[in-house]
Amino acid sequence: MTHPIVEVAFGYTLTSASPVWTDISAYTELAGSGISIVRGAQDELSETQPGTCQLTLDNSDGRFTPHRTAGAYYPNVKKNVPLRVSVATVDTVSGAAPWPLAQLGDAFDDDRVDSALWGGSFGGATETGGRARIPCAAGVFAGYLTPRSWTLTGSKVTVKVAALPTAGAASTCVAGIYVASETAGTYLAFEHNRVTGQLLCLSTVGYTDGAATVLTYNPALHGWLRIRESAGTTYWETSHDGYAWTVRRSLATPAWVGTDDVTFSMEATRNAGADDVFEVEMVGATVHPRFYGMVNDWPVQWQGLQAKTAISCTDLFKWAGLGRELLPMLNQEVLLDRPTAYYPLSEPADSTSAGDLSGTPGVSSLTIVQAGAGGTLTFDAGTGPSDGLGCPTFAPASSSAGKYLSADLGQTFTDANVNFRTRIECWFSTSTDGRVLLALTSSDNSVKLIISLESGTGKVKFEYAQDGAALQSYVAATPNLADGNLHYLVFHEFADEVSVDGTLYTTTTTSAADFRLLYVGGFANTRLWNGQIAQLAIYVRSITTAEITPHYTTGTTEHVGESADVRAARIASYVGLTVTAQGTIFDAMASQKALGRSALDHLREIETTESGKLLASRAGAALLFQSRSLRYNPVAALSLAYGDLETGDVQYADDDQKMVNEVRATRHGGATQRIINQDAIDTYGPKPKDVELFKNSDLKVTDAANWLVSRYADPPPEIRQVPVEAFSLPVATYRTLLDADVSTVLTLTGLPDQAPASTATVVIEGYTETIGLGAHRIDFHTSRAQTDAVWVLDDPVYSVLGSTTRLAY
Repeated sequence: MTHPIVEVAFGYTLTSASPVWTDISAYTELAGSGISIVRGAQDELSETQPGTCQLTLDNSDGRFTPHRTAGAYYPNVKKNVPLRVSVATVDTVSGAAPWPLAQLGDAFDDDRVDSALWGGSFGGATETGGRARIPCAAGVFAGYLTPRSWTLTGSKVTVKVAALPTAGAASTCVAGIYVASETAGTYLAFEHNRVTGQLLCLSTVGYTDGAATVLTYNPALHGWLRIRESAGTTYWETSHDGYAWTVRRSLATPAWVGTDDVTFSMEATRNAGADDVFEVEMVGATVHPRFYGMVNDWPVQWQGLQAKTAISCTDLFKWAGLGRELLPMLNQEVLLDRPTAYYPLSEPADSTSAGDLSGTPGVSSLTIVQAGAGGTLTFDAGTGPSDGLGCPTFAPASSSAGKYLSADLGQTFTDANVNFRTRIECWFSTSTDGRVLLALTSSDNSVKLIISLESGTGKVKFEYAQDGAALQSYVAATPNLADGNLHYLVFHEFADEVSVDGTLYTTTTTSAADFRLLYVGGFANTRLWNGQIAQLAIYVRSITTAEITPHYTTGTTEHVGESADVRAARIASYVGLTVTAQGTIFDAMASQKALGRSALDHLREIETTESGKLLASRAGAALLFQSRSLRYNPVAALSLAYGDLETGDVQYADDDQKMVNEVRATRHGGATQRIINQDAIDTYGPKPKDVELFKNSDLKVTDAANWLVSRYADPPPEIRQVPVEAFSLPVATYRTLLDADVSTVLTLTGLPDQAPASTATVVIEGYTETIGLGAHRIDFHTSRAQTDAVWVLDDPVYSVLGSTTRLAY
């Protein structure tokens, strides 16, 4: 029988660090439509689409009805809550005893204790609703217990904890899993102490372990437990999903593990208080993630008085596409570091004020202050760092006649300043020394910090005062910065340091508090700035200079030349996501500094430039980015016999659907190039394709265009669909199919005589699957694996002149 696991993190978001998952598998209807999942693309030339999952839930008690106050999950039945689907497989016992513990598998799905597996069970243990239920009653020892016919060496045992007893009035209340030797009191265990809330990793002799690892139990992290032995080391591991494991303790394997036949048990007891239960699921399970995403809606519909909730879900592609357009790259980098006040100063030319982007309550806009008569302050008239936007030009008539900016930073800013000193960054250019770059003061002007360029030297000068005292000053040993060039400054008040264009200098100022008023380009109507100021950010929190100064790299290099996987991770970070790279070759990227569209749009640009594949993870809140090299000379992960597919939908295709014999490739800031295969054009007519690439050289654009034409000028016949009734296959094969994903390679054998050859090797591009009651059909969308074959010198397969001598790029 299939063992799907459906879980929802009620009350959490897709990017919550440690969500607590609620298992709703028991309410999921597998009969009928079952669980339907769509993933990937139709073919290798199509974009991967947002993955979807659809399933129907039994809502008889209203637990899935939004805003139903009596609902079991109220008030957290909300749209966009995380949902994940996985499939658990369990081994069956084979061969002669003693058996490896990995073969101990029980899904507890028939409401009876399997006497062959748990012949020693005691204390009233039962099986109910897909769980092993172990009483936890005062003065009673209860548990599931195997005969002594198992071994741990080179093996493992896995358990999903479904419910733990509460301690109540007990002073002793424990529940755990145990691998026991032939000597009483000698065992390995995960043991929950429900009085202290601790989870202990034990290796006991004489019932004691003086070196136990003690964890504070966390249901979000310790939902799955595993004891594993490998190559002389024993591991205690926990998992939040049964798929990704964390080692909590390891030690040299005790000698008895290699000599003794062991028992495995799950036990509970208490010395007082109300009766309770310890419940366990999925002993011996191997978990295969199938979907991770968000619930789009919670509709309720009725068939008579029977309520159903048929939900649809979308994977992380929906999250990556949410929200407004991305700001220019430098702005996004600054916002990642959570400034307390942030003025990009990139408003259009007709603006009369500059807005804050930090989102801190109470931080107001910078407005123009007129000192004396004359002078101008013109937005978008200057050139700031490489952010794709302009900046204001300050042009005073004199040092005391002109315009500058001021803002009230609000009470939240001032309150934060009580505990944290300021960190300030900005960009500027000027040819005039002796002028004020910016100043911070308290509301009553008794506390001051003024940053300027010293008259006569152009070095950074700090003036400061506390509690109305006279101004003191310090000049840092910087170069002359009044040289007309654009410079970048970071001042760290707490560390007494200033960084200019990436070089660190020491300084001395007071540790001021009570800052509230900000002045930019002048102070007290004097020493008015003559030049440009851009990208001003102030941090009133714990952050180091080294954490801020990478903004200098962004502003000066636009990260031109960084690899595609690093760029993808950068873009994804702007919407709170991470990227896992797969493959080894990633090209250098050109600038994407202006951004301006959704994160998903810009990730697609990288995907196209790299000739790679962008996917959402099936296992968590992350994106996957596959390099094209992942497909070079592919090796099959498994072989399937045509007769074992148990479907009649396999077919060859030979058409011009994928044909590309002419490519016009454009590079931002570079040439437009045309690559053709004249023979294919003469035979089939032109099949053009235009591509826009963010490569950082014309040569790379040529390589990419040649790669496309060389593969698709005249594509040979291929199998594009491989449907398989996966659950009918042996467990090992079923597991391999469940692990298969986009870019996994399959070999089909024993094809009918009418096929071009008896075997075919294909690459998975996507799939649809339906998980039902005792059934699991997967319909793979595939392409010809040899499409990505590349030359390997002197290789008998990949060095055939004129056939497999295509150069990779």
